[in-house]
Amino acid sequence: MKILKLTMLSCFFIFIASTNCSENLNLLVKDSLLGNLREIEIIDANCSDAVVKLVKDGNDKLYVLKQINHEEISEQFLLIRDLVASHFGAICEILLNKVLLISAKQNSDIKFYTDRAATLHFFCKGKNLEKYKPDFLSKEFCLQQEFCNPGSIWQKIPIKEDEQGLTRNVIESMTIHEDLPKIVAFDTFIGNSDRSFPNIFYNSNQNNFYGIDQAAAFNRKNLPKIAYDRLKELYDRGYFNKCNSKIIEALKIYQETLKILHEKIRPKHVSALFEIYSQNIELEKSESSFTKKRSEWHTKNFKKNWKSTIDLIELLNKILEMKH
Repeated sequence: MKILKLTMLSCFFIFIASTNCSENLNLLVKDSLLGNLREIEIIDANCSDAVVKLVKDGNDKLYVLKQINHEEISEQFLLIRDLVASHFGAICEILLNKVLLISAKQNSDIKFYTDRAATLHFFCKGKNLEKYKPDFLSKEFCLQQEFCNPGSIWQKIPIKEDEQGLTRNVIESMTIHEDLPKIVAFDTFIGNSDRSFPNIFYNSNQNNFYGIDQAAAFNRKNLPKIAYDRLKELYDRGYFNKCNSKIIEALKIYQETLKILHEKIRPKHVSALFEIYSQNIELEKSESSFTKKRSEWHTKNFKKNWKSTIDLIELLNKILEMKH
């Protein structure tokens, strides 16, 4: 087992070195930092799925600490999904807040639940779109690539097929700023369907959009395939024959981002990270079998996404060549 773990870590380090992101070798919070964190305020202690604190270190640098308020190991996986997705987004220079993991084995009074894992999020300057919506955003603005999930307790209203994924509204919304097609492409690629307003920040001083909270990533729905279906429908209806140049420019950025993501991030990289970091949410040895199977399941989901991204890129080629 030790040899296997070392081999996986070696492969992971080689991968990171090849992407010039050596500063991201360790995604665990160091004990020295954890010991210096101080609570500023409780942001949300009553949320249905997580509890959140604002904390700062000895240099007054701000972070957001998040824990899942359900003790089931399956729910704790939300932290790992966010950690892995955010890490790969940073490698590909998508504007997301950096996330580190506090192991369940690291005891600290700063945590709501001292015997559980937590994620430490670098503070994202700006305001989320639920609290502040810039005037240049339309009432119809939406980046959320939803899909029908009958088993979800959060999805109260069924979503029609043509309202899922990369809809016309999402495409037109991402034309507003050059940051947005990159974030949308990232969500498509990793299967993140929860780019709702609380998970989009806008920094008016820097004129940048940022994504936070990728915990819904690596889901069972194949968002690249759904995106392909929506684009094909629009293509067949002649939508791209008459669309404006802003949409074509946004699709170019979206496609280029998909190419970068597909080239740099492979299923084996996702598998390695899940295998390594999922062990840090385990409280008992009996949970290791479950975390292994769950890691394999998320990797299997991503593998489908990765393969379907090829077809999506090819369809985008066809659309963009048509507009030359």
